[in-house]
Amino acid sequence: MTQSSIAPTSEASFTFLEAQPNMSEYPKAIQEFFCLNHDAAQEFTSKNCEIARKCFIEENLFRPSASLCIDGRVQDFTSAIGVPAGVTELFRSAGVKTGAESLMHMQRTQSSIASSADFRTRAGKHEPRVMMRFQTVHYSHSFPTTASCAAWEHDTVAATVHMLQLAQELNRAWPGHLIALPVLIDTDLDAITVIGPQGRFGTRELLDLGDTEITRLFGGTVDRLKKLFPAEWKPLQSFEKKFRVVFHDELAGYLLRNLDFVRKVISSGRSPEMLVHQERLIFVGRHADWIQDHNSVFLIDDTASPAEIALQLEIAMKYVAKNILLDELPKGTRDWVIPLVFNVPHLDSDKEATRVYVRSVTEVILRPAIQAAAPRVCEWLIGSHGIPKSLQNGALSVDLMELAQRVSICMSTSHKRTRQFVPFT
Repeated sequence: MTQSSIAPTSEASFTFLEAQPNMSEYPKAIQEFFCLNHDAAQEFTSKNCEIARKCFIEENLFRPSASLCIDGRVQDFTSAIGVPAGVTELFRSAGVKTGAESLMHMQRTQSSIASSADFRTRAGKHEPRVMMRFQTVHYSHSFPTTASCAAWEHDTVAATVHMLQLAQELNRAWPGHLIALPVLIDTDLDAITVIGPQGRFGTRELLDLGDTEITRLFGGTVDRLKKLFPAEWKPLQSFEKKFRVVFHDELAGYLLRNLDFVRKVISSGRSPEMLVHQERLIFVGRHADWIQDHNSVFLIDDTASPAEIALQLEIAMKYVAKNILLDELPKGTRDWVIPLVFNVPHLDSDKEATRVYVRSVTEVILRPAIQAAAPRVCEWLIGSHGIPKSLQNGALSVDLMELAQRVSICMSTSHKRTRQFVPFT
């Protein structure tokens, strides 16, 4: 991968990779992805990270969850709001259009609510948590009409209206257990803006305050949020008092942690090309919230309907193929592939059942969807939004005819406790 390249990996990760049968048959991008996952899994299972997750939930009565687009520019959302990997329940769909009409979406939401209600502190005390759902819309401050959410044809207003509707549905579905609110994400900086019944407020406004003393900054942010989300707001009123009194404080915490993240993005000087799609790998499934590399991977939720998965795969294939070809065509390379990793988590009791499920989805949904999308993806690649005419040649036309066969799928599963991806055939 280039631009948002996969980070260097440890010797232990390469040792793990060498122990996996047939892994040498997969493209380098997939091998590197599994090495990176190995390092992330080692960190995830470390005592320090386990304590960090537990501490975060202990310190917050609302446990975060988020509905996100498949776009790689929002893949680091949990880092952008300062939440440890493994805490936030993530739901992904193109344009975040999936909601209460999806049985699987509602079942996963119910499951996350139930697990939060069963939370026990490090001391073993049962202290139920409730959910705070961020219904997100992503856009580009610099290029609003060309680099915002393609699934919404860059219409951020229409996307925001939809998120308001989805948030209202969730608030009606689980009063006193879940509170949902729309959140805008400016992918130029990963800056967030929360939307309440009385307006909106975000990190960009906090940036304008400069180096304000943190206590004043926190107090001022809480005051603003109390105006946006008044005490009489019906979803807030449905909670017990102990939750109502901390809601604005905890929401302010997300904004201030996001402020720190955005300042780091600014100081690092994110390059202009990173404002548009730079993904060079497709991920289908779950347990991908460890990926820190901004804008490197398209993330597709396997719990979507077959039709939604097919639509999302087509979008991902377009941009990943384009970016890989822009890398390889100037070098005259013709052995390029589109790497795809499909991973689903399991418990000890359902490991084999999960493998059966992954194989079935691969053969019944993924491969047919890829085959059906290939002609349209090829047409897009040679059109005005795809490969520049100066790089198109006869060899490319021949190679594109076998586009579906150039999608390399690697199936894997991960234990929910370790998040270690284990490939299988």
